Amino acid sequence: MASAGLIHLGMDTSMNTVVVGVLGPGEEIPVVDRVFDDEESIRRADRAVS
Repeated sequence: MASAGLIHLGMDTSMNTVVVGVLGPGEEIPVVDRVFDDEESIRRADRAVS
């Protein structure tokens, strides 16, 4: 279970891909993922970084 606190989320979009970066509470290095810009890929990325 993740600890309570502020989560920082960054997204960089282009025509074909989205880069998502998530920095959780107490972390120093963000989790970064590049996914295709379609609904299915975005939903998978959401579960991966949660």
